[in-house]
This record gives sequence, structure tokens and C-alpha cells, in this order.
Amino acid sequence: MKLSKLLRGIFCKKKRNLIPTEELDKIPVSDWAKAWCSLNRWEIPDCLSRIKPKWWDEKHDMNTKMEFLKPLMYKIELKIGKKACNREWNKGRMTDEEHELFWKNRGRYIVK
Repeated sequence: MKLSKLLRGIFCKKKRNLIPTEELDKIPVSDWAKAWCSLNRWEIPDCLSRIKPKWWDEKHDMNTKMEFLKPLMYKIELKIGKKACNREWNKGRMTDEEHELFWKNRGRYIVK
């Protein structure tokens, strides 16, 4: 392995571990569910563009990108709850009532 490639890998690894989750505190909590949905689609939302890594658009494996996304998504889930994230994710696919039924029975087959 070339030394430059090895050093780049070490540098990227260190940089990925310093995810600035405090950037979330700079955007309204009302936008957090939408931000979570973008992150869940492997996209950096505009409201978090300041922390988008320079390497993001390069070809990286999903594990590398997930190391960056996971702390952000986890903080959002802790603050607003997984239910709010899931509701935003399913907007347009379910009504509020359908989502309540889904959330209440998640993991079980629902027949109407």
C-alpha cells in the first residue's frame, strides 16, 4: 500500500470521529425530522451543509458514510423521538391515523 493512501485513510478516520453534532442545535428542532429523513437517504441536508465532509461526494463505502451519519441521526432520535422521525419518513405514504396504528402495532402484521 502506498504511504499517501495509508496516511489519507488515517487522516479520514480521525476526522470522521469528530462529528460536530452541536451543529444540530443551530437549526430549529422543528426541522430535525426532515434533516433525519435526508440523512436516512444518505444525503446531507442544506441546514447541515456546513459540516458536510469534503470526502462525502467521493466514492466511499457505506460503512464510512454511516460513521458520519449515525451520531447525527442518534442525537435527533434522542431529542425528538424515533416516532417523530418515522412519521416524517412516512408522510405521503400514511395518514396520521394510519401511522398511529402502524406505530402502535409495529413489528406485527396489520390487516385492514
